[in-house]
Amino acid sequence: MDTTEERSTRKINTYKDLVVWQKAHQLVMTVYKLSLDLPQDEQYALAQQIKAAALDVATNIVKGYKRYGKQEKLNILNTAQSSLENLKYLLLLITELGYADTSEEEMDADEVSRILNGFLKSIREKQQ
Repeated sequence: MDTTEERSTRKINTYKDLVVWQKAHQLVMTVYKLSLDLPQDEQYALAQQIKAAALDVATNIVKGYKRYGKQEKLNILNTAQSSLENLKYLLLLITELGYADTSEEEMDADEVSRILNGFLKSIREKQQ
C-alpha cells in the first residue's frame, strides 16, 4: 500500500495516474458487470442508466484533468460529483427493488466521492 507521502510525490503524467480516476474506472467495471445481472426487462432502462452514470463519473474526471482554467476544471469535476450521486441513488434503487445487493458498489462509490472531494479541494486551494 502506498503511503500518503509516496502518493503526493508521484508525478501525474496522464489521467490514468490519478487515483480518483483509477477508482472511478474500477467502479465503472463493477457497475457494468452488475448491469448484466439485472432482470431482462430492466436491460434497456435501469441497466443503461447505471452504466451511463458510472461512465459519466470517469469520463468527466478525464475531461476535467485536461482543462487548464480553474473554474472550467471545477465545473467539469462537479459534474462528475453529480453523476456519482445519481449513480448512488440508482444503486440504492436496485437494492430496494430486490434486484441485487449493491452494498459493495455503494461503498466503492462513497470512496470515489471522498477522493473526488479531496481532489476538488486541492484544486480550489492550489490556485487561490
